[in-house]
Amino acid sequence: MFTLKQLNEKLGDARKRKSNLVNDRASKLNELETLMNADTPDQDAIEAKQKEINNLKADIQKSEQMIENYTDQIADLNDVQSFEPMNGGFDFSSGKKNEHEEIADFSFVKMFREAIESGPQGLTGLEKEMHQEAINDAKEKGIKLNGNLHVPTIVMEARRGMRNDVTVTGGSGGDQGGLTVQTDKMPLIDILKAKLPFVDSNASSRDGLGATFFTDLSGDLSFPRAEEDASDPAVKGETVAGDEMSPTLGELTLSPNRLPTFVEVSRQTLMQSSVAIENWLRNYLGYKIAKPMHAGIIQAILDASGTNAQAHGTDGGVEDWESIVKYETDVLDSDSAMEDDPRLAWLTNSKLRGKLKTTERETGTGQYLYDLQTGTVNNYDMLVSSLVPSDLTKGTGTDLSANIFANWASLYIAMWGGISFLVNPYSKDTEGLIRINAWTFYDSGLRHASAFSVGKDIITS
Repeated sequence: MFTLKQLNEKLGDARKRKSNLVNDRASKLNELETLMNADTPDQDAIEAKQKEINNLKADIQKSEQMIENYTDQIADLNDVQSFEPMNGGFDFSSGKKNEHEEIADFSFVKMFREAIESGPQGLTGLEKEMHQEAINDAKEKGIKLNGNLHVPTIVMEARRGMRNDVTVTGGSGGDQGGLTVQTDKMPLIDILKAKLPFVDSNASSRDGLGATFFTDLSGDLSFPRAEEDASDPAVKGETVAGDEMSPTLGELTLSPNRLPTFVEVSRQTLMQSSVAIENWLRNYLGYKIAKPMHAGIIQAILDASGTNAQAHGTDGGVEDWESIVKYETDVLDSDSAMEDDPRLAWLTNSKLRGKLKTTERETGTGQYLYDLQTGTVNNYDMLVSSLVPSDLTKGTGTDLSANIFANWASLYIAMWGGISFLVNPYSKDTEGLIRINAWTFYDSGLRHASAFSVGKDIITS
């Protein structure tokens, strides 16, 4: 029986193999298209290339089955290791933590503190092990790492659940770190955070829109995409030539984009703070990376070509029942909801949702566009985030809001590796501040742009 660590390694290898096979198949499809478009097509070469593509497809399906098997085994093993006997029952466990729990003990504060004192070579314990794990993983994937500290994806997943100076004595009320120093306090009051709308469509949590995530990648990710011919064949007489169909092959390529942030923490805070600052620093760094990533994805959807544009007037306009239904109609009419697991839902901001709560379908009916009983619009869930812009312009219209209805399974989000850090104790050494730079790599794309209906000119006042 494999250990949890061995299963995770096998799962990573299977995902890497699938990624390589998908890229190889995309290359073969391009070669096939070249052969078919030749002035004198070589039928034998075409058939041979088609056989290669079919074999790759079969290999991809085998990889997908292996990924599913390893995922199930990991879930089963986690269930067994996390089992707790009922009160009064017998505990046959050894008292040791399982691997997931051990990784969850990873401390950013300890890692930063040891790196400040002795550099990366001064890391000890779990932090040293995870730092080396990230380096080894990057080498296997051919990823060039920058910075002096690295945290692998498994740490970020185990801990699931920037521009601020954090000092021990800073601020008139200790509001820059002092309230976290070895005093019996309730949990730290966190910053106000925008709702991050995108969750993995395979995740157990449904508190968000189901995008399709690809994680722990190496190199670019390429998806061959077939586009249907706009015309359909017509009925012909017995000796009349048939209509030519010309489907086209396109490609969706996702490439790593660097997303950096930093936070400045006093040396005294890292040396003295309790667990409160550990949790806050971890969550804050993660949020400061995730927030611009989600905002950038939303903006990319608003700017994408080929989506179903919803126009509300020369200078913008309000949503009414007719316009709301049109969002849905345009997505369904494009067959973009005909997926194995469609995730149809709305994404907007609080200003527009507030307007929908007070807008009746028809005057005097008492039926509003936003159903307070179900939290839905036209029977579809609506997620609200301040990351959706409310300051758009059109014509003379200002402060206009955006609204998106989509099959969110068609949103692809790719992540490369975990998070890298560069701990800089020198740039503000005279002030006793340590600058912690952090960055990750991501990209996003739309599998089918027609799966998205987008309005960018909605009046909410």
